[in-house]
Amino acid sequence: MTYLLDASSLMLLIKSTHEDKKLAIVDESRVLDLTIFEIGNTLWKESELLKSLSSEEVDKVVKTVVRVLAALESVQVNLEELEEVLAIARSERLTFYDSSYLYVAKKSGFILVSNDGKLFRAAKKYIRTETVESLLRA
Repeated sequence: MTYLLDASSLMLLIKSTHEDKKLAIVDESRVLDLTIFEIGNTLWKESELLKSLSSEEVDKVVKTVVRVLAALESVQVNLEELEEVLAIARSERLTFYDSSYLYVAKKSGFILVSNDGKLFRAAKKYIRTETVESLLRA
């Protein structure tokens, strides 16, 4: 069983205090190559626009993100697959980023882990989906 973590689930997993379960999930997980950019953008937004994180807090989170991402295998969408991802985006009214997670999970037989409500609802029509909370409870 392999999980594909989207950016929302990876951030929640990093913030989780369930160390043993968190490590077990990470060991069985993959991310998309775009996840680093989504997380970077989220941290920038929380720090610079929303002011919900201080610079020191962001720096601490970035160090953890770097360690976790270094331990995860990264998967990418190939140029030949862009049309299929776009078709999902159109039919499900998802962003291209979110459609990429759904496409890769479906194509690879991964379980998609997402705490993004819209992506979760769309994905569960096609593949097995989980939230971080459900994995931590298991």
